[in-house]
Amino acid sequence: MVALTATALNPLTDHYAQTGAIGSTLVWELLRDLAETNPNDLAIVDGDVRLTFAEYWYRVESLAVSLTSLGVGPGTCVVYQLPNWWEHLVAHLAIVRAGSVAVPVVTMFREHELRHIFAELEPSCVIVAGQASDISPAAVARRSLADAGHDCPLVVVRPLEVDGLDFADLLAAAPDPSVIAPPASPSDVCAVIYTSGSTGSPKGVLHTHQTLLCDAKSRIDDFGITSADVIFMPSSLAHIAGLSYGAHLPLLAALPTIVVDRWSPVDAVELIERHQATIMNGAPLMLRGLTEEYGRSGQKSRLRVFACGGADVSEQLVHDAARVLGSFVTRAYGCSEIPTLTWGGLKDDPARVASTDGRAIGAVELRVVSDDGSILGVDEVGECEAIGPERCVGYVDPDLNSELFTADGWVRTGDLVSIDADGYLTVRGRKKDIIVRAGENISAREIELLLLDHPDVEDTAVVPIPDERLGEKACAFVVLGEGRRLELDDVKQYFAAQGVAKIKWPESLRVVGALPRTGFGKVDKPQLRSMLAKENADR
Repeated sequence: MVALTATALNPLTDHYAQTGAIGSTLVWELLRDLAETNPNDLAIVDGDVRLTFAEYWYRVESLAVSLTSLGVGPGTCVVYQLPNWWEHLVAHLAIVRAGSVAVPVVTMFREHELRHIFAELEPSCVIVAGQASDISPAAVARRSLADAGHDCPLVVVRPLEVDGLDFADLLAAAPDPSVIAPPASPSDVCAVIYTSGSTGSPKGVLHTHQTLLCDAKSRIDDFGITSADVIFMPSSLAHIAGLSYGAHLPLLAALPTIVVDRWSPVDAVELIERHQATIMNGAPLMLRGLTEEYGRSGQKSRLRVFACGGADVSEQLVHDAARVLGSFVTRAYGCSEIPTLTWGGLKDDPARVASTDGRAIGAVELRVVSDDGSILGVDEVGECEAIGPERCVGYVDPDLNSELFTADGWVRTGDLVSIDADGYLTVRGRKKDIIVRAGENISAREIELLLLDHPDVEDTAVVPIPDERLGEKACAFVVLGEGRRLELDDVKQYFAAQGVAKIKWPESLRVVGALPRTGFGKVDKPQLRSMLAKENADR
């Protein structure tokens, strides 16, 4: 397998260590300590399952022992594709407890994405769910491993039938720290988060114990989170924000997490009120759904804080949600490579919280640069570059690092922003060629490359089309071969046959004679977006 070690060190690491911005704790050590100091306190709620910190730790230690017996340990990685179940959290901590690297992937990934990840990482073990509405995750994983030319143990959680190793059997091992590898260094890579970039295939982002815990700690400090709070987590734990809010923040603050594997505003309201949840992170789709549901009932929410990110968040939605829910609602901005950059603070002017994406958090530093790399001034629009203790330490493929990092180690976010005189940042657009659908980043280039393999397609360009509920959807403009015909249903069937995650399927299709191009020969995507905007205005 590829060596999952830091490929681009943060130049300010020593500075952060001296100032206390980063610590020396391993992620799993937080749970071990809570199992000793708060053994009977509630840690996880998943439907009818309730685990205390002691029970949580026992399962982590047991699974770590079993994984070790399967060859998992230092120098290896484990890919796991699980819904927001308690087993997801146990798997995450058991993998890093065994000294391995945890690689969570979203449940929507299919053969197309998994082939790439398995070929790139050559995992020592894969863990999948045994339940799904329309597919067998175990069968998909087996096919993907075979296509990648790799083989490893396959563990199935909540199996409908025996199709690999049963996760429950692995939990039956007696906890025995003596058989597990010695603790790693806090600066070691412990997680890979796959994210869609503008260049095509998913990119693996390398994070360490330090970078992950720095991100979680910043939320605690800024939102005044204590052990009296309760996390409500319907957002995917396989995303960087979900992992931070749902897995690491609760361990730092000694509070319980309510995990939810399917989003429903009606069910969410019932669970929030029943469990008295106070903290939530989610996409605008979730915030809008809660606002509508609480608005119908006329009751205020138990939620104290809702951090909304992952897609464009309207000023009006923030105002409406804060009023209806009776909660502090803030826009948040970040990315997998440097998880949280800005948000509005509890003491900030509500008008500024709603109309901007907030100010830099903790030790994060921001700058706005022009295309030629010069630093821009107040209110000028340019690309956001950032650095902070939660900055990743590179990509799995080190050849991609030069695209991400500047010569002095700052992250190029690819987002166009402006920063006002008081330090409030506002996202103005994107340089990255992505569609943000319900908080998920989708590479337009990846969809285009898939469409170009279709026998009827000669040329294509994919752009976002606004959607009130989802934020954006993918609209594909295609140029067809002579005498060829293509309908949207044909495209969907083609993507399904290729094993592409459904979220990446184009949801709108325009057949054109030619694509507009700039003087440099590049597809003029602004013109395509203008065409869609005019269509919408003419309706």
